[in-house]
Amino acid sequence: MFATLKILLLETDVVSRVHIRNAIEELGHEVLEAGDTETAMDMIFNQRPHILIVDWTLEEMSGVDFVQRLKERHPPQMPYVILLTAQQSVPIVPETLGVDDFLTKPFRLPDLIARIAVAAHALRLRNELDQVRRRIEQAALLEQSSRAFNRRAIYQWLKREFARSHRQESALSVLLVGFAEPDEWNSLANADQQAFLEHLLRMWTLSVRGYDSIGKWDDAHYLFVLPGTTLEQALVVAHRLKEVTDSMTWTARDGRLFRPKFVCAVATVPEMAFSSVDGMMEAVERLLTLKDAPPVEERIYVVAPSNSTV
Repeated sequence: MFATLKILLLETDVVSRVHIRNAIEELGHEVLEAGDTETAMDMIFNQRPHILIVDWTLEEMSGVDFVQRLKERHPPQMPYVILLTAQQSVPIVPETLGVDDFLTKPFRLPDLIARIAVAAHALRLRNELDQVRRRIEQAALLEQSSRAFNRRAIYQWLKREFARSHRQESALSVLLVGFAEPDEWNSLANADQQAFLEHLLRMWTLSVRGYDSIGKWDDAHYLFVLPGTTLEQALVVAHRLKEVTDSMTWTARDGRLFRPKFVCAVATVPEMAFSSVDGMMEAVERLLTLKDAPPVEERIYVVAPSNSTV
């Protein structure tokens, strides 16, 4: 799959657009061109490109703002987003900008080839995850209250990604997420919990990539499985999820206000030498329960290397 990719190029500068288009066509991919955001938005909804290459500097808005607006409109197929930037001296973490990757201009053809290859791999992962989700729905393995994977399903997916990570020597991170004040959460009626979780899961899903997966681990925690994600990148995701969660206020049916406080534990391979999935999960569960290490950020904990050789 994806031998030939459909790539949308959103670039207001005609000269740059022609240069990039020619480079992509040399790779054998189909190129769609847009010189403005309205045209690009229509193409994304009607032609469903696999990849969006968007310049940081557009006439109507920034490329980052365009991507955010696109996500808010929920396209039928969210493309993999590569942001073009001329800011060579500024360290960029793509996840903080809501994009998947970035490329600094001017770039060499090998740089473009490499970024598109990474995108193709990510799209394959996303497609595999979608197929798994469909099979899981058919097998009734979705947790009914939130429509996230249930424990069995997310554990199966984690085992698969853990094996892939070891085989390819690639990064894999997990986030075990809960609420810092479980008594307040447990005091809510089941109907309130279900309605809140449905809303929260939608917000969480918008905060991660299309090929990341979320599952209910137990009654109090959700597990995020993040393929190809280093510890540094996982902490960016954790921070974003915390901001989303902490900003919410939920009114229960009895009139009480519930203000969730996010807490999570993070573990990563191969940076942490876990020999098994079970060892990895035991470490994050223990850390989130005991909190026997200082947080790297308020309510965000990282498994210490000394606790990862299990």
